[in-house]
Amino acid sequence: MKKKLEPMSLDAAVQIEAAATDSKGPAKFSMEAYTGAPIKQKMLDHLIVLDLDGINIRSQQIPARYHHNALEGVGHTTKIEVRGGSLWAEGVISRDTEAAREVLASAKNGFPWQASVGLTVTRAEFLSAGAKATVNGTVHTGPMYIGRTSDLDELSFVDLGADRNSSAAIAAAANTNGEIEIMDPLAPKVETPVTEPAKVVIEAAAPPSPTGMEATLEKAKIESDRRTAITVTAAAVLDENPHAVAEIRVLAEAAMNARDYSSEKFALEAYRVANTYAGVSRPRRSDTRQDTLVIEAALCMAGGMAEELTIKAFGEEVLETADKRFRNNIGLVETIGIAAQAAGFTGRIGKGNIEEMMQYAFPIGIQAAAGQSTISLPGILSNVANKFLRSGFDSVEDAWRMIATISSVNDFKTMTSHALTGDMTYKKIGPGGELKHGSLGEETYSNKAETYGRIMGISYQDLVNDNLGALTSAFKKLGRGGHLKLNLVVWAEFLNNAAFFTAGRKNYKTGANTVLGIDGYTLAEKTFNDQKDPDGNPLGSTASILLVPNGLSADADVLMASKDVHGSGEKTPTNNPHRGKAKVVRSSYLNQAGVTGSSDLAWYLLANPLDLPVLDVCFLHGKQRPTVERTQANFNTLGIDMRGFFNFGAALTEYRGGVKMKGEA
Repeated sequence: MKKKLEPMSLDAAVQIEAAATDSKGPAKFSMEAYTGAPIKQKMLDHLIVLDLDGINIRSQQIPARYHHNALEGVGHTTKIEVRGGSLWAEGVISRDTEAAREVLASAKNGFPWQASVGLTVTRAEFLSAGAKATVNGTVHTGPMYIGRTSDLDELSFVDLGADRNSSAAIAAAANTNGEIEIMDPLAPKVETPVTEPAKVVIEAAAPPSPTGMEATLEKAKIESDRRTAITVTAAAVLDENPHAVAEIRVLAEAAMNARDYSSEKFALEAYRVANTYAGVSRPRRSDTRQDTLVIEAALCMAGGMAEELTIKAFGEEVLETADKRFRNNIGLVETIGIAAQAAGFTGRIGKGNIEEMMQYAFPIGIQAAAGQSTISLPGILSNVANKFLRSGFDSVEDAWRMIATISSVNDFKTMTSHALTGDMTYKKIGPGGELKHGSLGEETYSNKAETYGRIMGISYQDLVNDNLGALTSAFKKLGRGGHLKLNLVVWAEFLNNAAFFTAGRKNYKTGANTVLGIDGYTLAEKTFNDQKDPDGNPLGSTASILLVPNGLSADADVLMASKDVHGSGEKTPTNNPHRGKAKVVRSSYLNQAGVTGSSDLAWYLLANPLDLPVLDVCFLHGKQRPTVERTQANFNTLGIDMRGFFNFGAALTEYRGGVKMKGEA
């Protein structure tokens, strides 16, 4: 069963100790800066836990600041270490600043200072719903993020009430499945802190001085919110435009360092930079005729994208601007014309000039006029394509996610993995204290990613007819087609299981008593529980997924939900001993005609795939949706071609992870 991870409290009794006022030398401090537990970040939709083993302590001497402000130093650390499941730091109040005097004076007066770590996450991963992972000695259950590696940059004294929502430098794109691909677009230059409750001990005090505390804290909060918004926007831009990482990093650094640079201004400039066509050198100008982000928003609205999705993708301010500029809805001809004019086209925008406009809008060998910057039509179309592709992809059944593990591969080589049933049972340690080596099982399975793709085109007639629906429909079809192919490959692999589920492996049953019902489920459960590992030990796993074809879906729902059911040939209902034992998963592919192994009656009882998976689905670089390549003009037909491709693979894995019931004699 899936469990929603509740936030873990990081608060601990904060102790403030003041040394004698005649202490020699600078005041000292020590702090438990991070306790290793999950924290909530404003920019993320789930909790994140930082792996203590992956924190890179680049120096024992790093700045200690006031609310992460480099201009308000407090001191520096002298010792940093991970011990007892926490990140600890010691240091001295070595700065002669108003902030340093404020920290010391407030500590003397009993103010409960807390600690915050300023770090840059360099590698992160998303733990999907129901998935489990052990981090910092604790088993965590997704959905959540795991910061696997990070660089420690500075520590800060913070007022928790004024700075609870500070955030780490982490970039994300959420997709509609709640799975997010984590990137590091701004590291190591951009540093937005992770803030959380932690212990701080002040070992010396100084005379109090005026501080202007409230004004300082309000100023820090406004600046923190601005930097956070810039970080989130940069992540969103790079999720769709990874080719522009260098340009966005430079722009983000400049925005971070300029306090009067608003997050809204950064958003418009970032999308303008990202959508500049790669490979064609063009000067930029600050007064581009139409901003690419606004055009993309207008196309999505005109194409019928759901309002909640457009708001999530662009924000209300951009949508309002798009609505004002294109009150009658933007069309293909107008979009091509805008891009053509930005590239130097001086003619009239209209259907009669479509050929010439396309030559400018798809600039092969054409340079923009001096002083102009271009709006990249290929960039606009690819960005809009990916948004509509996502909606098409998510419209297709994804029951495979419930029964498979999902892995990431870095290339197209065959990946070989060992089964999870090796000899890892603990052995009694003798008087000498010698530990015996465990061994991985000899059973292995392999998987590899393959590339699948399709080209779809917008005809010259559609362009002349200004048929925007043809464009958005093609994008949706590319997304839908990618997921359909994924389903076909995954389920073809799963259903071709005659050598995987067998009587010899004791995970396959036939006969009239295998019909789905109380008796059939009882037999399946016993068959699953009677399985042994290679050493003859019980598996120790519990079946939790009831996988059925369309025709058995209603019976499965009744069996898992009803308190009382009718047994075979019985008129009086009897108690249902299997109520709620498993989650019902239905797939139309189980009874798909023409697929080897498909059946209207066969059903499966499976373990949680995070425990003993029967199926593994791998994706190149972890990308679980198709990609639409940057669109180019087709000069042979005066149309537009779009290429969608998808890299994935599927393989059967742990045969002890489930049992198959034939469902008939």
